[in-house]
Amino acid sequence: MTGYGDTIELFTPDTRMGETYVELRDGRRLTGTTQRVFVYMADGRWYSIEQLRRREVGGLSGDRRARDLRDSRCGSLHIEKRNVGPGLWEYRMVATPAELLHAADLLKVPRSAVLVGAQDR
Repeated sequence: MTGYGDTIELFTPDTRMGETYVELRDGRRLTGTTQRVFVYMADGRWYSIEQLRRREVGGLSGDRRARDLRDSRCGSLHIEKRNVGPGLWEYRMVATPAELLHAADLLKVPRSAVLVGAQDR
């Protein structure tokens, strides 16, 4: 269960997730993680991978899930990254409220979950 209602198939065998991807094992987990990263990053602030891990939204793949938000299946969101030290990166989502709502609909996330963060923009 993703915590946001119905699960969706963002990650399917034809998305070329890699040789180790198995839909039955990985699909629901990766979709739920992407939904949580989306909601967390909706406020437009910069987040390190460590921050995503501490909040338990991205696990060890938080940066990958943040980059997945650029995909058309997730709303083609603009995800910026910046280097903050040797091998250290931060990511932020730059989106208008309309873009956030569109992505929320695609990701099957309640609109109210992202509008709170968008109000800070």
